[in-house]
Amino acid sequence: MPLRGFTLAEVLITLGIIGVVAALTIPTLMQKIDNRETISKFKKFASVFSQALALSVAENGTVDKWNINLDTQTCPQDLANRLKPYLNLSVDIGCSPSDYVADEVKFLNGNIYAGNNYNDYVGYYKMLLSDGSLIWFRGNISCSHSDLDTPNVCAIFWIDVNGKKSPNQIGKDIFLLLMQKDKILPNKADDCSLDDKGYGCAAYVLKNDSMDYLKN
Repeated sequence: MPLRGFTLAEVLITLGIIGVVAALTIPTLMQKIDNRETISKFKKFASVFSQALALSVAENGTVDKWNINLDTQTCPQDLANRLKPYLNLSVDIGCSPSDYVADEVKFLNGNIYAGNNYNDYVGYYKMLLSDGSLIWFRGNISCSHSDLDTPNVCAIFWIDVNGKKSPNQIGKDIFLLLMQKDKILPNKADDCSLDDKGYGCAAYVLKNDSMDYLKN
């Protein structure tokens, strides 16, 4: 009995089915991989940054005793100087505009971030880390001042885990951390959803080790 192979039509149908399945599953798989990398980078930075603050506090005392200028309209150079020795920097950008910084930042819902002039605003200090992450920060008037219902916030830090690369959105590749006098904690705002700002996604990621809010 002669062997019977697949006909051309059968082969094409099979390849078509494989192509459809791949088109449906590969983007989802790649997004999961990207999210996992983002989570890993952010959690690593949060840990490293907490250790950096602990080391600086051990040497210099708590942040509220540093006698630094935390005026939101002034370059927080003194605050940067207290932290730089404990961070692995690639470029110490400072408060001047820089090509290392994206021109635009968006909220999780896609709207333009209200403080989108952070690149050329003298109140923000910027640093590029050796792993490609970008941080920028400003003082918070005083260490007794509250920010988004969190009390005693000395400074506010933004971490963009992939630097200038897109999407440059809070909750996707940008996360907010708050500095109190002796510790770092995530912003805990109740807005981590696709139709909101995304400030609180830092707390969500650290607590749940996931970015499932992007599925909503």
